[in-house]
Amino acid sequence: MPNPAGQTTTYSTAPGNEYIYANVSSGGGDITLSNMNPITGAGSSGGYIGVAVGSSPSLTYTTVVIDASNTVANSGGNITINGESNTSRQGVELDYTTLRTSGSGAINLLGKAGSGGQKGLLFYQGAVDISTENGNINLLGTALSDQGFYINNATNNYISSVSGNITVQGMTAASGLPALGSNGNLYIGWTGAGAGTTGNVTIQGQDAGGAAGMNLSNLFLKTDGGALTIGSTGNGLGNLTIPSGLIVDGSVESAVTIGDA
Repeated sequence: MPNPAGQTTTYSTAPGNEYIYANVSSGGGDITLSNMNPITGAGSSGGYIGVAVGSSPSLTYTTVVIDASNTVANSGGNITINGESNTSRQGVELDYTTLRTSGSGAINLLGKAGSGGQKGLLFYQGAVDISTENGNINLLGTALSDQGFYINNATNNYISSVSGNITVQGMTAASGLPALGSNGNLYIGWTGAGAGTTGNVTIQGQDAGGAAGMNLSNLFLKTDGGALTIGSTGNGLGNLTIPSGLIVDGSVESAVTIGDA
């Protein structure tokens, strides 16, 4: 679904269900995908499943590129995806999805799974690639009865920038479940090759007790002079284990903070 260069693009069924299974490009304008009420920030009182990118209502999957970049320097648009679910689906689900923008354009994802919902933010089927140049990347998944942010696909996924800060957060109210976990590989700050971002990288979680903490296995972090923060959002994290290889060889940090924010 291409649009004239610089046009703001909003796809919203607030409140309701939203599937995106075609490419979306804005030529540098902002792109917003949401099923949340723009005033209250919540879904409806009935059943709603959040926002699924790369998945159709019949649960078939396809490659989707959401592109807010522009060839003019520092003119990329922002990409915002907000989704909330209170049924047996996720707040935001990404499948075979690429999100990219240029210049100072930022990417913000918020996935919320309420009562009856599953994970707040889920990378389910196929690789996910999220990238900016100078803009920040913020990912937050929250859930009442499951993990806040989980990567299900058994493949390589990327969250990278040239200089923008990257923040990944998972929060859960389910006792005994980690706030953040991964079955697939997640490269944060880089694409698995070359230098890392010069921006700051923050990985944070909040659990509900039971020493679940965050499962950081299969995560690979790299910066080129940015600060690295790994720990709690400040509201409690029962367990934090730093696996070997989490901070990859060649990573250069201006500061490292491990523990509570």
